[in-house]
Amino acid sequence: MGGGMQLELNARLISRIDRCRSTVVDGLRHPLDFESLSSGFSPRFFLIFIDSAEISRFARLRTRFENLSNLRDADAQQVEAYIDKLEPVSSLTLHNDGSLQDLYDKLDRWLETLQQGGAQ
Repeated sequence: MGGGMQLELNARLISRIDRCRSTVVDGLRHPLDFESLSSGFSPRFFLIFIDSAEISRFARLRTRFENLSNLRDADAQQVEAYIDKLEPVSSLTLHNDGSLQDLYDKLDRWLETLQQGGAQ
């Protein structure tokens, strides 16, 4: 984002996505990412915002972060500054404080609803 090349990176990503298949893009961090993907794939683009309590994230990331302060330092980086602006434009917000299987179950239920034409 700092180098002003995010639009170019998004365009490269979009050009590599096979429109005949379902695709998951992980790690959107900025409204510009949402705008690029949404306009490139609308109306079949859905943003899922996954939220997790800090202590749950820390427990999952203990191999990467020695202590909670290090995680907070990572969260304070400029690249992370706009993530919360994505929740209001998301199709779904999931709270992920349980197991990985719990998250999969929530996603599966939402996808079933979407396939039946109920989620928008």
